[in-house]
Amino acid sequence: MRRLLLALGLGLALLPGAPALARRAPAAPHGPAPRPLSFPADTASHPATNVEWWYFVGHLVDHTGHGYGFETTFFRFSGLRRYFPGSPVDTAFRTDVAITDEAKRRFHHGITYVPAMPPLTIAGTRQLHLRAGAITVRTLGPQHYAVHGAMSDGAVDLDLTSLRQPMLVNGGFVGWGTGWSYYYSLTRMRATGTIVLGKRHIRVQGLAWHDHQWGDMQNGALRGWDWMEMQLDDHTDVSLIVERTVNPNSPDARWAMALLPDATQRYVPGVQLTALGRWRSPVTGFIYPSGWRVHVPALQLDVTVTPTVRDQEMWDPFAVMGYHSSYWEGSCTVVGTRAGHRVTGHGYTELTGYGSRPPSPQH
Repeated sequence: MRRLLLALGLGLALLPGAPALARRAPAAPHGPAPRPLSFPADTASHPATNVEWWYFVGHLVDHTGHGYGFETTFFRFSGLRRYFPGSPVDTAFRTDVAITDEAKRRFHHGITYVPAMPPLTIAGTRQLHLRAGAITVRTLGPQHYAVHGAMSDGAVDLDLTSLRQPMLVNGGFVGWGTGWSYYYSLTRMRATGTIVLGKRHIRVQGLAWHDHQWGDMQNGALRGWDWMEMQLDDHTDVSLIVERTVNPNSPDARWAMALLPDATQRYVPGVQLTALGRWRSPVTGFIYPSGWRVHVPALQLDVTVTPTVRDQEMWDPFAVMGYHSSYWEGSCTVVGTRAGHRVTGHGYTELTGYGSRPPSPQH
């Protein structure tokens, strides 16, 4: 989640869905009393909040079985004039696009920053409709989207349809640093379409995951976070996070959210995430954990998560604020057990805040 709150470093400097769900989220440690989420309205932009993102990742195969990971993420940052009174715009966007060629062990990515200038940029407030820089997202039907993302050496053009109900993370509302965020996921989406790498146009199909968050997100108390999503072959879908705090006397926040095979949704505290190795970026020099053992006792989950390609760093060529705008985001394989039975699956992992100090061996 899903994501670089201070990725606006340079951005600041340059400057129809499912029926309504009435379940009420429990209050977060910080923020207002939450309201129930409603669809499709809450798939759209919430311009009164300071940060929002729509995040799509997934695992695709071509007709030969060759595998690819992909990411397309659209960030909105609002209220810029509060921090930069002379800014010509109050809202800016950042778009991140990536393709992992798993067989060739190559990672392709691109980042763009775009000031909000309608009609060149769009963030619809009635249903999901986005356009800025390299990304467009359009609603085609209930939880059904067309996603396009382009970069200098590739592109993603996918039709994504959710196969499961939305997963409301902690009922749809979570604390985030010293702030708060509404949060839901579409954990299992059928993906069909085309990816482009160089001059190759490749027909693909597979599964995708979508996160959408918006709120008053404040992460000054955080060094960064480790986030994962997993789609297991027993039809269990899981996301988990470890928020690493700046204060050594303040415990890290650790929790997981699961959409179980019977459609039950469970929010559980207690995530044990153990790094099995490290990888140093040849571009930024940042040292990231690489490979993990993940244990969530309340879900009877014990798995090993392995990157399909070690170098999947989304490094920002325009960065002016170091680790705040470059991060590791990559496709992974999952092998282990859940409830005593062997499971396999795919996942995506996001690692932020590793630019200023090496990771500890266990989080």
